[in-house]
This record gives sequence, structure tokens and C-alpha cells, in this order.
Amino acid sequence: MLVGADSVFPDGSVVNKTGTRVLALAARSLGVPVYVVASRDKVRPSGAEVSDREAPDERSPADLVYDGDRDVSVHAPTFEVTPGELIDGIATEAGLLSGADVRAVAEEHAENAEWT
Repeated sequence: MLVGADSVFPDGSVVNKTGTRVLALAARSLGVPVYVVASRDKVRPSGAEVSDREAPDERSPADLVYDGDRDVSVHAPTFEVTPGELIDGIATEAGLLSGADVRAVAEEHAENAEWT
């Protein structure tokens, strides 16, 4: 399975559109490897706050999900986090990154962020 990512966390988890996690779970249960394609600059710097490791709270408009006559509330998140343990590798312009490689890129980004 091949998906993209809007962000990659230092632990290898990724933020992508809703549905990515369930696809990764299905692939894992069938023995299908899961790869993510993202540029290296999408790897977040190490040391991010725990609250920064969540998907953006962006939602689809309720009327696109339900346009019936009943009064219902709709929860339709656009993004979700897929855990790193469900991902076999992250393909970047620098090649395929393992979990350790992702951590190294995150550390490099953190060091670059401190540069003055």
C-alpha cells in the first residue's frame, strides 16, 4: 500500500487524510507492506510538544456529510494520525527511511531550527 503524508512525526507516525489508518490496519492484517511518500521537510523536528502530535482539527462541512431533514450532529475529521508501527517505510527524495532514519531527520530539523 502506498499513501502520502501531510506530516511525519519523529516516531514514524504520519498525519494524512481520514481513512489512512484503517487502510494501514487492513493491509497489515493481510500481510501487505505499508509505505508513505513524503518529502523530508514534512518530518517534524524532534522535541515537539505532545499536543503537536495530533492531526489538525479540520473538519468537512456537515452538509457534505449529511443533508437530511433530521437534526443530527456530524463529526467528520479531515485528518488522522496513523501510528508508526503500521508503516514499513517512508519514501523521500533522499530514499527510503526506516524508523531510525526518520528520528535522525527529526533531530537534524530540530538542530536547524535552533540555528541563528
